[in-house]
Amino acid sequence: MLRRTVPTTSQMKSWTHLKDISFPRVEDENVKLLIGCNAPSVHEMKELRTGKSNEPFAVKTPLGWTLFGSYRKPCESNCALNHLSAKEELEDKFEQLYSTEFKDPFSRTISMSVEDRIALSAISNSVQRLNGHYQIALPWRHDHELPNNRELAERRLSCLKGRLIRDKKLFQDYVDSMTRYVERDYAEKVNDNHSDGRIWYLPHHPVFHPKKPNKLRIVFDCAAQYAGTSLNKSLYSGPDLVNNLVDVFTRFRQRPVGLTADIEAMFHQVIVPPHDRDVLRYLWWPGGDLEKEPGIYRMKVHLFGATSSPCCATFALQKTISDNKDKFPRAVTQAAKEQFYVDDLLISVDTIEEAKRTYSHFKRLLSLGGFNLTKWTSNSVEVLEFIPEGDRAEGSITVCESSETSKRTLGIEWNVRTDELCFKVHEFHGNPTRRNVLSYVASIFDPIGFVAPVILPAKVILQDTCRQKLDWDAELPIDCPTKWNNWCRHIKGLDHLRIPRCLKPGFEPSSAQIHRFADASEFAYGVVAYIRYESVSGQIHCSFLLAKSRVAPLKLVTIPRMELTACVLRLEGT
Repeated sequence: MLRRTVPTTSQMKSWTHLKDISFPRVEDENVKLLIGCNAPSVHEMKELRTGKSNEPFAVKTPLGWTLFGSYRKPCESNCALNHLSAKEELEDKFEQLYSTEFKDPFSRTISMSVEDRIALSAISNSVQRLNGHYQIALPWRHDHELPNNRELAERRLSCLKGRLIRDKKLFQDYVDSMTRYVERDYAEKVNDNHSDGRIWYLPHHPVFHPKKPNKLRIVFDCAAQYAGTSLNKSLYSGPDLVNNLVDVFTRFRQRPVGLTADIEAMFHQVIVPPHDRDVLRYLWWPGGDLEKEPGIYRMKVHLFGATSSPCCATFALQKTISDNKDKFPRAVTQAAKEQFYVDDLLISVDTIEEAKRTYSHFKRLLSLGGFNLTKWTSNSVEVLEFIPEGDRAEGSITVCESSETSKRTLGIEWNVRTDELCFKVHEFHGNPTRRNVLSYVASIFDPIGFVAPVILPAKVILQDTCRQKLDWDAELPIDCPTKWNNWCRHIKGLDHLRIPRCLKPGFEPSSAQIHRFADASEFAYGVVAYIRYESVSGQIHCSFLLAKSRVAPLKLVTIPRMELTACVLRLEGT
């Protein structure tokens, strides 16, 4: 029970039939005593005060007055929703995942929907250059006005305030981040509250990456609903313009010298035109002083949390490349088109000198669109020494000289000293419920399929829970815990697995062949691909290229049909 939920005498003054009732002041919010029906005398009704329909009413008992109903006005409702668990929808999606028979997400055939075409047209028609950056308007679904949702933003800010008061480090990090927004011209204070266009206030909250617990990111909740709508509901998401992750990573493995980098605050480098900025308003205390009245600010750039931001930012990146393609070698612009996954660059080249030129070309190319490529990493110390310290990833040279440290590259660990890819698997904690098991299995990120055969038994266990329609928080059935515990013991062996990043051998190959295999059983089906190099002198080298595994559909399918499914996956997925 929270103290603010206990009615007070002053709050009753807004209700005519309750204004003369005196309620005791509660200083201790802890519940000390529960009075049940086995003490009927204390529940006896001495007096009843009622008002209009749906208004709160009071009952006087031997212990004093008790209030029934909501005593707050509708506009004063104190509601903080932090998590919504849609169990039925989760159940349907999970079953749908394991019921899929022959469709696979690796088909390269992509067709835009009508909505995506409308969004892309709106984005391309609004784009323009402004002060070295690209400006792109928000892709609106309609011209309707938005309701005034400031009340929602104030409630959420009040909840955030309590959290900031309790956590001093979070408070300081939050203040620093908000201050940087204004200093870097990502946001501005609204001095004139009047606007002729749409207005929307965005609640905001802190988010921490599991792998980077000390790094704070402020996310604006564009999905927060008020009066049945939200900012994200009013915007088109736009088409998915991001490169295929498997393609990007496979090309990153092609050559001996690898480089990675990322675009600093990518979304914030794309400007929102002034006529759209008032829907990006937010409340914050000036100077981080929680005793002051919150001021009104608004973002001037595309932000984390908006459904349209990934498309707009990627469009601006692609526009930068296409607008400046004549200023750089074709190989550079082609690599720039193909080797970005959102804001991450992964590229490999044949020589150290080529790697140095790649850094210079990419750095200059992206700067023409207002983007800053930073946090460069390489498996070559010479390349890292060529890159200015301010552009290198923190401690990158130290990491490159140590065999014990690795860098994360698109969620996969890369030991730059040995130029090997590896996995870091954390130990499973908690009860083996369906929810916890799913969360743990999903945490092992393996888009290339390096450990697909190892993950497959866990997928089979999860499918069994789906077949038995277990509740998400129910523990695994009798026969499953043993299988799960055995799997958890074996999975720790992945910590010792090392995969060479570079596909090419030490000799100069004269030919290369891709060999693909597919097979199926009653439980699952899968494919694997290898690349085979051969030199003029007959030297042979084989490298693992790609693997995919799928559990068998919930609906019973014959083995021959499963094998045909594997063949289709072999053709489309590799």
